Amino acid sequence: MINPFEIKKNKVIIPILVHIPHSSTCIPPEVKAKFLLNNNDLQEELLRITDRYTEELFSCIAEFGGILVIYNYSRLVLDPERFKDDEKEIMVAKGMGVVYTKDSKGRKLREINEEEQNMLLQNIYDPYHKVITKEVEELLT
Repeated sequence: MINPFEIKKNKVIIPILVHIPHSSTCIPPEVKAKFLLNNNDLQEELLRITDRYTEELFSCIAEFGGILVIYNYSRLVLDPERFKDDEKEIMVAKGMGVVYTKDSKGRKLREINEEEQNMLLQNIYDPYHKVITKEVEELLT
């Protein structure tokens, strides 16, 4: 797996942090292997739910002295903007909580057990939120 996120910053001189959570179409092979959609349907879904070119739109933030945090996976792997706790996340009802089990058309995307979901949360969600929290705290001091 590639690093789930990257931070781009130079000398921070302005208190701006931009996070780019949905610009990637990257799905690690070990995650993609568990998806139930065929390749055409998966590509169609990626086109529908990816916020294309947002990374390019905001790439100048680091050059101007701000911080850019980029999530390197598709939200189909894990959506870092969802609540970690399914009981707090309204989109769980549509199969689109922090870990999607359905696509935007309601088709079954994957089966995932609690252990697999916890592994994704531990390896991707938690470190991503930890680094954003750290960067924001530094901006506020």
